[in-house]
Amino acid sequence: MNELKRLMLRRLAEIKRHYAMVAPRMAGLPMCHAGLEIDVEIGGWCAFETADHFQGRGLLAGVITPWCINALLLPLVWPLNWPGRTGAEIELSLPAGRFVMLVNETGFLSLSLLAEPRQLEDQAAAQVFVSSALHMLKTAPAELGGSTPKAAPSPAILDKPLSRRGMLGGHQR
Repeated sequence: MNELKRLMLRRLAEIKRHYAMVAPRMAGLPMCHAGLEIDVEIGGWCAFETADHFQGRGLLAGVITPWCINALLLPLVWPLNWPGRTGAEIELSLPAGRFVMLVNETGFLSLSLLAEPRQLEDQAAAQVFVSSALHMLKTAPAELGGSTPKAAPSPAILDKPLSRRGMLGGHQR
């Protein structure tokens, strides 16, 4: 296993441990799905560009928790001009469009995909949801071709910043 892959896997394990430490505080909240376990799904490498035209690559992943489902981006390079404080917002262009992601305490970026996972049946459904969402984030709309999923954003929507709800089907077509 090469050093970069080992480093990224270690970072994902740290992120999973972080969510596990938060879990006791979240238990019992109304949006929690007691049947979901904390899990990290790897989505593969993804190109991105910042609003100020810095281009880079990062590892795209998803995290499933009982209280939320997020996409994560772990950049290979952390530009000096990015806000470093936790909670800062960064607008990024991914292959699927533009998204506002939040800076987390250890430098990875997150995008909320589902704020109330109670609507998912079980862990397997959550894993399918995350896998599909990660695929959509790293696929340009033209690449989806004739097999465009119902939830895929239309090109007309991509000329404006797109919310997670818009990407996952919450917009009008």
